[in-house]
Amino acid sequence: MTSTWDHIGIAQHARLAEQVTLYNPLATQYLTQLESTGLSEPQALAQLDRTLNTQAYLLSANWVLYTSGLIMVSLVALIWWARPPFGVRSDGPNKG
Repeated sequence: MTSTWDHIGIAQHARLAEQVTLYNPLATQYLTQLESTGLSEPQALAQLDRTLNTQAYLLSANWVLYTSGLIMVSLVALIWWARPPFGVRSDGPNKG
């Protein structure tokens, strides 16, 4: 599960980073706000990367937990419909 979470986190980070371009007004506005607080451009980009990383791993955790829930529900359904391997036997009175 940890490896899956990590791999999906990396993929989500890449998907989020694709949206950070000079043509995205929200991304440029966020970087401008970071720089207006006194951060240099490399510091603002590093902060943006940390924000993207945090959000990517949050999305990854959501995916892992959702998938685990679906597996759990499907296993509960499978167990519910399974025939038990045992039954009530009537051998008569116990001999001892």
